[in-house]
Amino acid sequence: MQAYVKVSVDEPMRLITLKLKGAESSAFYTEQLLTAYDGIEQPWLYNKMMDYRQFTGLIEYSDVIRLAEDWARRVEGQVYASRVAFLTFDPLTPARAASFTSLFPNTSVRSFDELHPALSWLNAPA
Repeated sequence: MQAYVKVSVDEPMRLITLKLKGAESSAFYTEQLLTAYDGIEQPWLYNKMMDYRQFTGLIEYSDVIRLAEDWARRVEGQVYASRVAFLTFDPLTPARAASFTSLFPNTSVRSFDELHPALSWLNAPA
């Protein structure tokens, strides 16, 4: 299975979808995610869906810290509130994601195992 991060941006819905696939190193996915954000102007203005349903690896804590530090630089001085939906079948992902929320201020995080409830939550009024 070829590993990748597929990125799609839905401007009208203000939604970034990041679909991770495969079982490469944590550093591989981290680089892909950082590169994806580089290509999106003002990514903090979007809600995000992280689709982990075809992901069989593990994002290491050191890479979560790296993502959080990069995000903090991107959003410095910005006023925003966003939502991140994790789409996953892994029962441990919700607990892991919840433990990292303090690293990403102004961001609400929830995990789902089905697409439609995740989209409903992401698109609900704040």
